Formats: sequence, C-alpha cells, structure tokens
Amino acid sequence: MTSDVRRSTAATCALIATAAVTAVFLTRFRPSLLLLTETLRPAAAALIVVLAAIGCGSAAIALSRKFFVTHIEAAIPTAAPLSDALAIGYAVLGTIAAAAGLVTTTASVAATIIAAAYGGSVVWRQRTTLRWPRAWAPLSLLLAPPLLIAAATAIAPVNSPDELIYKLAIPHAYQLYGRVIELPLASNSYLVMAIHSADIPALILGGGVAAKLSHLALYVTALLIIARFAGMWTAVAVAWTPALMVIAGWSWSEWGVLALLILSYARYEEGDWAVAATALGCAAASKYTALPWIAAFAIVVLIRRRDERALLLRAAVVTALFGAFFYVRNLVWTGSPVAPLFLPHAPQVTGYRGGGILSGWLDFVRGTDIFDARIVDESLGILLPIAFILGIFAIIRRERRELLLTGLLQMCVLLTIAPGSRNMINGVVAVAIVGIALGREIYAASAPALRALMATFIAIALAAQLVLTIFILEPYEIVPYLAGKETAAQYMSRMRSFTRPYDWIAKQTAPSARILLLGETRTFYLQRPFLAAANLDGPRVAAWLARFTTPDELRRELVAQHITHVVLHKPWYRIATAGAPPPGMLEKEYVLEVPPQVHAVLTTLLNTHSVLRYRDGEYLIYELR
Repeated sequence: MTSDVRRSTAATCALIATAAVTAVFLTRFRPSLLLLTETLRPAAAALIVVLAAIGCGSAAIALSRKFFVTHIEAAIPTAAPLSDALAIGYAVLGTIAAAAGLVTTTASVAATIIAAAYGGSVVWRQRTTLRWPRAWAPLSLLLAPPLLIAAATAIAPVNSPDELIYKLAIPHAYQLYGRVIELPLASNSYLVMAIHSADIPALILGGGVAAKLSHLALYVTALLIIARFAGMWTAVAVAWTPALMVIAGWSWSEWGVLALLILSYARYEEGDWAVAATALGCAAASKYTALPWIAAFAIVVLIRRRDERALLLRAAVVTALFGAFFYVRNLVWTGSPVAPLFLPHAPQVTGYRGGGILSGWLDFVRGTDIFDARIVDESLGILLPIAFILGIFAIIRRERRELLLTGLLQMCVLLTIAPGSRNMINGVVAVAIVGIALGREIYAASAPALRALMATFIAIALAAQLVLTIFILEPYEIVPYLAGKETAAQYMSRMRSFTRPYDWIAKQTAPSARILLLGETRTFYLQRPFLAAANLDGPRVAAWLARFTTPDELRRELVAQHITHVVLHKPWYRIATAGAPPPGMLEKEYVLEVPPQVHAVLTTLLNTHSVLRYRDGEYLIYELR
C-alpha cells in the first residue's frame, strides 16, 4: 500500500469517525440539533447571496475599469480582492434585485442564483489567496468579542425595531406582493436601499436569518477593509463603538456603507479610480448619509485635481452609473429623487433629538453623542470620540489631509442638520482614522510608564463600551434561543405581542387578504400583503386619513386599495386633544396621533362596515364588508 493510499484511507476513516461522533452528540443533546437545523437553511441561503455579491462586484469592477483603461497604473492588480468585490457587489446585487423586482421578485432570485454561480467561479480562481494566517497579531484578538456578539445576534430571529419596521419589512412587503411596488404610507420605502434590496432574494431563499447572516459577512468585510487601510487599531476602535457593535449582526446598512466609503478613499489614494468611483456610487445607492461624504470628497478632489477634467468626468459617470437607480425610481414615483425628504409629511430627520436644526452643535459640545440616556443604542462611546478629537488636532499634518477635510466638511453639514449619532458615523470615522494615526505616534514616542497608563485607559474604555453593548442587547433575551431551548416562533411569541394577531391572520384569512395597520409599524412577521406606516410616519398616516371626510369616502379608498382587514394597535393609536403633550423623541417613531374628527370617521366606518373578528388586550382586527 502506497503512502498516498494510506493517507487517503486515514482521512476517510477520520471523516467517518467525526461524522459518527457528531451524530451521537447531536442526537443526545437535542438543543444543539434544534439550533443547527434552524440555522442550516438560512446559512445556505446567505452563502448564495454572498457568492452572488462577489460575482456582481467582480463584474462591476471589470466594467468600471473599461472607463479608465488609460489611467490604470501597473501596480493595480487585475483581479480585485474578494473583500472589494463583496462590498461593492452587495450593493450592485441589491440594485439588480430591486430593478428586476419591478417586474417580479422571482426574477430577483433568478438573477441572484446566476450571479452566485459566477461568484463561485471567481472564488475558485482566487482560492490561492484564501489562506489562514500563520500567526495572529495579538491586537487582532481584540476583535473577537465584537465578532462573537455579531455572530450571536445574527443567528437569532429578526427582532430589532428597525428590521421589523422597514429595513427587512420593506423587502418582505415586496416578497408578499410578488414585486417591488410603491408603498406610499411607508416613507422609508423611498429611501435608497441597494444594500437592503439584496435582502429580497435572501428572504425568499432563507428568511430573515439568511439576510442577517449575509450582513454578517458584509460586517466582516468592512473590518477587513478598515484594517487594511487604516490599521488594526482603527478596526478595533470602530468595531468596539457601541452604536456600531450593537447592529453588527443585524440587517442594517451602516457597516456596508462605511465599508464602501473607506474602500473608495483607499482605492483613490492608490490611484485605482475604477474601484473608487464604483464604491462611491454603491454607497450613494445604499444610504442617504453617504451623500455628505460624497459632496465633501468631491469638493476636496475638485480643488486638488482641477486640471484632470477628463479623469474626473469619467469618475463622475461611473459613480452615477452605479448610484443612480434608486434616485431615478424616486423621481418617477414621487417627482423627487431624494424622496421622502423635502416632500409633504416627510419623516423628521433634522433636529432628531428635538432641539432644533442647530442643536447638533450644542449636543456635540455637551457630549450627547458620547452617551445619551434617552437613546443609549446610538452612543459612540469613548474611544471613537477621543480619536475624533485627535483628528481635529491633526489638521496641521499632511498625512491623509484629504480624508480629514472630507470628514470635517461633512461633519459641519451633519452637526447642522442634527440627525442621530449613528447617522453621523461616516464623518466621525473619517476624522477618527487620522486621529488614531496621530495617537499611535504619540504612544510610540511616550515613555514606558505613560504607555502603560494609556494602555490601562484603553482597556477600561473597551470594558465600559462592552458593558454598554451588553446592556443594550440584554432586553432582547436571545440566550434561551441560542441555548436551543426554544424555536424561533416560540422566541418571538415570548418577546413580541404582535405575534398573536399575526398568527390569527395567517390562519384565519384568505391568502388574497390585504391588511391595513393603524398604530402598528412592525410588519416583518405579517404573512399577508399590507399597508402600514414605517418610522416617524404617524403624521403621514394621519394626513392620509384626514383626506376622507366621511366614512363612505374612506370605505371607497379601502376598497380601491383591496383592503380586507384593519388592524388597530390600541397602545400606539392616540386621539389628539388640546393641551396634550406631543409624542416624545422615541414615541414619535411609532405613535399614530389623529384629530378627533379623523377618529370619528374611522370609528363610524368600523362600526358600520366591518365585523370585529379578533380582540386581545392590545389589538383589534376588523374584517371589512
């Protein structure tokens, strides 16, 4: 028997033994088997989406480089790194899914499967670059806690408010309707959503956890891009920021947008205009918060490279090519490319904390963004704000001055319009990257005793930020689910009261039923096509209801919309009264407050043209007749 045959036989025996031992363990410890079976299909679907993103990204970069044939430097590799392809491709896949979904979401899934096949071939061709590190840098071990938290929250059922309301609920609505349609009551449906539109095939193939696991891959990619560009310390500081660590395992777009913006600047520094412009366009297609970065970056680049007009024009064309779809869609749907902004009943995003349009500057001075007890999950913590302050002092340095100016210019805009802290993260990180570089120089030049003091402070800061993150995540109570003590359905039933009426709707209504929800915005688990508000849409829905001055007018509108049932969530439905205080900072995200005359029209309609089919302590469900 040859040595090769012996090795092959030994490997086969080892695999059989491994499978046997694993089977014995899983059959005897059923909780692990339960969690594994609930995660297996979503993981497979997430793999398809990730491969599709790599395929789309590789194709997009190859296409973009055709615009810059005469400007590609010899040092730029022909094949883009897989991390570049995944970051860019996720947004490109979402754009393709949204465009194909205008016809049917089945086309979105078909395009994803085709792209996944191509993405698999790309990974196979670059398999020699996928090497496990021979040695771990001690500093990289600091990424373990954020990564573990992200993985744990990713495999848990969808339960974060923004996912339930629009980040996954809007793609879920498209899934239910069978195509991408206008949802006029949900202002968030008009947001640019390239990254979230990639969740359409993920939801169809594997459900909400599949979308979360896909975003987990995007999160890891973001850390790789940040570490490669700005060093491991920067990756650690950003990963440990509470506002970002909390959402790392959720289907939110902040990590993906940040990855695209950092990638764009990194490739711009290297002279790879194709990837820089493509990433910038994908960021613009993914979240409006990328626009201040793009505007600031454009000003800086135009000043520095004003003589390279042909190159700048090509970059602008590529950026528009990959970023324009959702703006054109909004223009067709509403007449405004940046809907719902600047339209009637737009959600309040300026002066989010309620202090006025210039309150962001006061909050900055007060340190509100460091920690705000009213909205703790948007806290920037300790390390990133310190790095930001160091970045301001680094203005006299020449290193990465363009990045610093890009960050400072957009921060002037962001602090003026005063959104939440998480919506300012792009500007904060841009300045913080330069500040961390300065901090590392200060650390290297310091005496050993001072270094020890600095290291102690950093350890305390990391511990404090970890405690805050756990404090934020603890109410989600995911440990019993992760321990295999309950199914996803049992977990949601324990956590959310809307599961009871939604279960009734799934079991007692026809598949053709269409639901209007009033005072309830968390629609991800609803299994019938629906009309509902999203975040900050209370005034929008109240204005829509106020258009109908009689019950008959309202009834005709509901018939035209094919509404068969009305769900009324009593705790979040209010009648406005004289002298009553307005909804608070968080309440305004979900409360529907209507004038007495609107309530009278609605009540009369429900009393005369419907039958009450379901009642519990919070919900009423009426069937229209």
